[in-house]
Amino acid sequence: MAFRDFLAFCSRYSPGFDKKITGASNADVDRLERLAGSKLPPEYRSFLECMGRTPSKALGPFLEHVTYGVAAVEEYYRDPPLPVPRSAIYLWTYEFDSPNLIFLPVESNTDGGRPLLQFGWPVDPNTGQFVDKDPQKVIVSDGLLPFLYGEAFEEIRRPSLRFGVALEEANIASKPDERLAVGRRKRFSALMGQLGFTLVPYMERNMLLFNRDDAAAAMASEPYAADSAYVGANSERECAHLAELLIDNLDMRPR
Repeated sequence: MAFRDFLAFCSRYSPGFDKKITGASNADVDRLERLAGSKLPPEYRSFLECMGRTPSKALGPFLEHVTYGVAAVEEYYRDPPLPVPRSAIYLWTYEFDSPNLIFLPVESNTDGGRPLLQFGWPVDPNTGQFVDKDPQKVIVSDGLLPFLYGEAFEEIRRPSLRFGVALEEANIASKPDERLAVGRRKRFSALMGQLGFTLVPYMERNMLLFNRDDAAAAMASEPYAADSAYVGANSERECAHLAELLIDNLDMRPR
């Protein structure tokens, strides 16, 4: 159900999106589980069943820099470029300056989630060989669906709107003050609710995405950087109105 809802979100703003994707077969997924030596997490299995055989670059800018799917997983496990994590399964490779291998934990957290992880493996300075020690873990996203919804909002929903305005925190000198960031997030959420927006599902902790039939809005909040926001609409007048509301109510300014 979760992935059907996600595909409906994408198809709503990118007509024909669901016709461009190709799912993996049960045999494909079973073969990948044998290669990985573990059952795939349910959200990963659903992702592959929906999109696991989608041709590269078939979805335009959406996942444009991500190498994923059945072929990518097979290639990774048949010739791993780095040590294979014991407690996580290869998800995809994200190309940003250099290839970044991203993994999904086999076991969920206490809250039921599975963050997307990148591992840093220790190397012996004398031999240049990897050391058999636990790697460092870096969380790159709160989960598979949070990452996908964020990517869809950025690469599908925002471009579907005719007008957009980027804003930033006006009083940057007040950082870092988490109390101000928390307060701004609460006021932003309350304002969006009053304006008829609904929260996009499965959002990252520091990212709030809201959607309405004719408009969209987002706020990113980090402890040591200026909060940033975006409003977009199909009407120039409505876009300007939304931007003005954020400037007046949330201490924001045009960026």
